Amino acid sequence: MISVRCPASCGEIFQGTVKDEEALISYAIDLYSEVRLEKGKRWTGKNQDKAYHAMEETLKYFDRSPNGLNDYRLIIESDIPRGKGMASSTADVAGAVLLSARMLDCYLTEESLGEIAAKIEPTDSTLFSKLSLFNNRSGKLLNSYGPYPTGRVLILEGTGTVDTLEFHRKNGERKGSGTDLSMALEDWERSPEKLSLKEIGKLATLSARVHQEILPKPDLEEIIKLSSETGAFGVNT
Repeated sequence: MISVRCPASCGEIFQGTVKDEEALISYAIDLYSEVRLEKGKRWTGKNQDKAYHAMEETLKYFDRSPNGLNDYRLIIESDIPRGKGMASSTADVAGAVLLSARMLDCYLTEESLGEIAAKIEPTDSTLFSKLSLFNNRSGKLLNSYGPYPTGRVLILEGTGTVDTLEFHRKNGERKGSGTDLSMALEDWERSPEKLSLKEIGKLATLSARVHQEILPKPDLEEIIKLSSETGAFGVNT
């Protein structure tokens, strides 16, 4: 048996257009999807099907035949909420890619991991070991900033769910505020304190406000006000 764990995201610190590329920065948190591979009859299901597709793409990447995958069972155990925009699919897919590379005893760079995962669906940057700017459609790593800063995240979970593919479609069609977001990202990148929770919180809050146009969050402004009053660094959506 082979097992891999990949983390969840609490949303996007930043999401917008950078030099004509759709890009995002996700913040990884301490929730995980564990993907296991063992000998046995292939299981089917929405999450398994994505993961098997990821395995097939990985085998193709290494010029190996995917024909033998029906002899392997993928087991996914996750404590990441589904349909909440918390990168549950990214964790499943990235885990399947890494499992495949390990099964083949092949080395896989993080850049290649991103490219393969993005072939399955738009992907979060939580598959990188450092805080990263990532084109979630092409799988291209645009920038890497350094280690994830350690902090506490309070998650307010709404009652609805998110169709991630539909959200990315709407986000790709949106025009207007992208320039402001791109400038905000440049200002953040120039800051010597960019990896501090204070500076990350500012960028996240600005991005959250801009994305109210696409995926409105009830009472966002009230939540931002409360977060400031209680000493939080910002609000991430």
